[in-house]
Amino acid sequence: MPTRTEKAAFAARLRAVMRRESLSLEGPTALANWLKQRSHGAISVSPQTAHKWLKGATIPLHDTLVLFAELFDVDLHWLQYGPGQRGPEFPPSPQPATMREPTIPPAHAHQLLSRFESLDKGDRALVEVLISRLTSLPD
Repeated sequence: MPTRTEKAAFAARLRAVMRRESLSLEGPTALANWLKQRSHGAISVSPQTAHKWLKGATIPLHDTLVLFAELFDVDLHWLQYGPGQRGPEFPPSPQPATMREPTIPPAHAHQLLSRFESLDKGDRALVEVLISRLTSLPD
């Protein structure tokens, strides 16, 4: 469970990326609406939940953090945990990946993840092997 300090630090990083998106003056309602619109409905939160994130009372669940990182175009690790010992206070946009970039829109990726999580253990293992083999193929 995150400490009060970790929650407050997450809130500060969230407010920083909101400032970059010009959402900081509009507050939690603007954040909730922006997330729903940008994620094509994959993230639907109440203004009260967004308020808790912005005030450091709670941190979103991991799947929501993943979508946040995609939508705000920031590094997931930075968003969740902050800069490393020598890391930047605010990360640059992610560097291009060495393998093929995914073309799945965030809302669809969220649906795929939900469907994957509903599989039994054996089927999940099979999908993981398939993905591993497909992503290790040369271009």
